[in-house]
Amino acid sequence: MAKGASPILIVMPPRPTVHSVRGFLVSIVLVPAVFSVAACGGDEGTGGDHAHDHHHGDGHGHGGQAVDSSTVVDIRFEVEFSDGSVVGGVPRLVVDVGDVVEVVVVSDMADELHLHVYDAVVDLEPGRPASILVQASIPGIFEAELHDSGRQVFELEVS
Repeated sequence: MAKGASPILIVMPPRPTVHSVRGFLVSIVLVPAVFSVAACGGDEGTGGDHAHDHHHGDGHGHGGQAVDSSTVVDIRFEVEFSDGSVVGGVPRLVVDVGDVVEVVVVSDMADELHLHVYDAVVDLEPGRPASILVQASIPGIFEAELHDSGRQVFELEVS
């Protein structure tokens, strides 16, 4: 070593192991999912305060898989919203991954219905059935709620 020169120390991280790579992959999948569910947060199932920070325009969607109206439906559910709540209580609709799901909602008030994560959106008009149609491609439990009132209408459980 030359006179007056400082030694250079190079520290190499340990080689990744199967466990550390698997842990990293799980974290990049789970962390966004946790934040996505937390972002829906608030008073889950109680219809408490809900601040929605963006508007869904017609035909807007950035989650799940798009399904057009000519697609064959595997499973269909009907939910009625009346006098500020779901008739019979908020249902959990259980489907399999890959199912094409239609949820028909009839409400006595105008609002916008939003199925989180799949980002399916439909406008509700009093007394007129409105359908959300999605392919259940993302496993988990997802909340559908009214945009203006923040009231939960149903949960979609995909497994």
